[in-house]
Amino acid sequence: MLKALSLFKASSSGGILAQVWVPMRRGDRTSRSGSFLGLPGRVFISEVPEWTSNVSYYNKIGYLRADHAAHHEVRGSIAVPVFDSPEMSCCAVLELVTTKENSNFNAELETVCNALQCLPKNQRAALAEIIDVLRAVCHAHRLPLALTWILCYYTEGAGDEMTRVRVREGNTNSNEKCILCIEETACYVNDRTMEGFVYACLEHHLEEGQGIAGKALQSNHPFFYSDVKNYDISEYPLVHHARKFGLNAAVSIRQRSTYTGEDDYILELFLPVNIVKDILVH
Repeated sequence: MLKALSLFKASSSGGILAQVWVPMRRGDRTSRSGSFLGLPGRVFISEVPEWTSNVSYYNKIGYLRADHAAHHEVRGSIAVPVFDSPEMSCCAVLELVTTKENSNFNAELETVCNALQCLPKNQRAALAEIIDVLRAVCHAHRLPLALTWILCYYTEGAGDEMTRVRVREGNTNSNEKCILCIEETACYVNDRTMEGFVYACLEHHLEEGQGIAGKALQSNHPFFYSDVKNYDISEYPLVHHARKFGLNAAVSIRQRSTYTGEDDYILELFLPVNIVKDILVH
């Protein structure tokens, strides 16, 4: 989190203020949605980040401290919900303000949101172990790319409720669907031209049975495919990206770590073109 704040400060080219807002119970009264006003209150209720390039675009109801902000030349503001694990309910709001006006804060928002996805110590150890292994394998065998997929649960809200994806933490809900999501911190890119493919994977999850990662999850056995470009998009939703980056053969393995017990990690390793040709010849 400190690194994320440092990056935000650097991008703002000036001073920043970070403050955390938490709900308070007063007597026996329980606050309702209408009781939360202003930017932090809206984010707390909606559980969705909100930012503005300049707080002057809000009226005094939309930003309760508008007069103070104007006096201190506050411009940009980002408010991000903080979730309490494992319930995944919003417990606080982190607000960052700066005196610099940006056209957008998309990059800064992504950095802060990623930093708030705090992982337990044992999971951090497991991911560190995985990235060390993938790095060694990629260098030893000249693999261009190795990905790590983790099991998440997907809940599609009804009506106006938001769709939420959360990391699996042992407790399941009958309304939740198991999917695979990329764990960016445990992916290794040996060929920098493949970074765009990782970004594409970050934007799209896989269901059980989709792609070789989904098939490894489904079968609980290593799965090899000689050319992922031959998949139909219904079988592998990322196939058009695989074709764009010229990916070929790949193998996927379902693994567990001694650090995290029964948590599953799907490792997907892409083979270089020359290895594929050797396989086909022999």
